[in-house]
Amino acid sequence: MNEPLPTGASAAGLLPPYNGDFAPALLLAIVESPGKRVFLGAQLAREDLESGFTTVRNLGHSGIDGDVAVRDAINAGRVLGPRILASGRKITQNGKDGYLQNLNPALARAILEQEFLRAGSADQARQAVLENSFYDVDVIKVAVEDDFTPAEMMAIVEQAAGSDMCWFYPGKTRGQATATMFSHLRDAGIPPLDIIRSVKTNAAEMLGWQDKVGAVEPGKFGDLIAVAGDPLADIAELERVRFVMKGGQVIRNEFQNQQSK
Repeated sequence: MNEPLPTGASAAGLLPPYNGDFAPALLLAIVESPGKRVFLGAQLAREDLESGFTTVRNLGHSGIDGDVAVRDAINAGRVLGPRILASGRKITQNGKDGYLQNLNPALARAILEQEFLRAGSADQARQAVLENSFYDVDVIKVAVEDDFTPAEMMAIVEQAAGSDMCWFYPGKTRGQATATMFSHLRDAGIPPLDIIRSVKTNAAEMLGWQDKVGAVEPGKFGDLIAVAGDPLADIAELERVRFVMKGGQVIRNEFQNQQSK
């Protein structure tokens, strides 16, 4: 959960072929304090909620326990944002730091310490899980090498929807950037109804929260969004959310603003 900074791979010592959008995100681990990153995370959490994402799962790159702190602040009503399932730092294999392969070695250690727990054996992996659990995380993320087959990856994508959205997208808030996944899933050949199911019913089951979210039913939180058009005809309507309710509380209502004019 970070803020937009000027892009440019050279700032982090990255080679030009590497995705330059990641450069500022990597730099935040060493140039910004953990406290400031938490405040930035609160801003981005609010932007996600305003775009209609009432429950999210954050998978890594949290600044040690930053996502946990934001989650707890939201749950306590101190800041506005979606319900967050936090993972803390992701666990990665020793010697397989693909994220940092082109990073200046002078910066790599500081980033690794804040963003990853490293494991080179079964015992180290268990210890990494225990260390993350100390911060009261909800889920554990493990980064693996690219050894999934295309069929396996397709099956995964068709079942959990996830944007794997980074913090930076020129000209968009965090929530607006996250919502671009709907058009990308459509372009990948997934029908609109299946996309909607994936972000509602399937996502709720994946999180183990099917008794709380994913449908408007008695006993559930009562989350609603509304758009002006038909998302079955144009899934990109979900990128233009006009009304958001979380837990029965109205967060955003552009329809009311129109009626009052």
